[in-house]
Amino acid sequence: MVNYWSKSLPDPEIGSTNIYCDCGEGLVVGLDTNDDFYINVQVFTNGGMGPLSEEGDGGTYIFPPLAYPEYVQVTSFPGNSVFVFWRSVTTGLLEEPVAGYKLRWWPAGDNILTANDTVVPGGLTHGVIRGLRRGVVYSLRVLGYSAAGDGKRSPTVFFTLEGRVRINPETSELMNASSRLNPCVLIRLLAVVNIVLRLLSNIFSSF
Repeated sequence: MVNYWSKSLPDPEIGSTNIYCDCGEGLVVGLDTNDDFYINVQVFTNGGMGPLSEEGDGGTYIFPPLAYPEYVQVTSFPGNSVFVFWRSVTTGLLEEPVAGYKLRWWPAGDNILTANDTVVPGGLTHGVIRGLRRGVVYSLRVLGYSAAGDGKRSPTVFFTLEGRVRINPETSELMNASSRLNPCVLIRLLAVVNIVLRLLSNIFSSF
């Protein structure tokens, strides 16, 4: 059992977290940000509680990035990859400095819990997502991370190996897959052109 209490309060409430394992470490969640704590540990068994350890101390960080990267763009890249770039995040006094960015991507329609993270460390504002499959539409959200954890995620954008695509929010259909002409659209255009040519041919033949 890990017991903890705040250094900053004159009469702090003691919290505790049970760690069910035969181990030498554990995770305590739900602590206040930007605070220092006293900590001690004791073993418990079916027979009861063991003696308390010596007191240690630790602290929590302030907030992770509160803003999300903007202007996320995706373009094609050699191989089964795409190139992603975005505007950087600026942090304030209540946020830990940005340590890098994560490109969180997954097949559109799947749960975000299945997402992959491509980590871009440092101050870079571009990265490459590799290992993509042709013919699959992916979802992408970009976020900054720091010592305090992951920051806010950018709005979802969609992409394929050919770059970013836009989806009609009313029908969930692709509006444009890339700068190249979609084969279905091309067939429809050729059909329209064919009809127009036949009409013009009939008009001129009547004179």
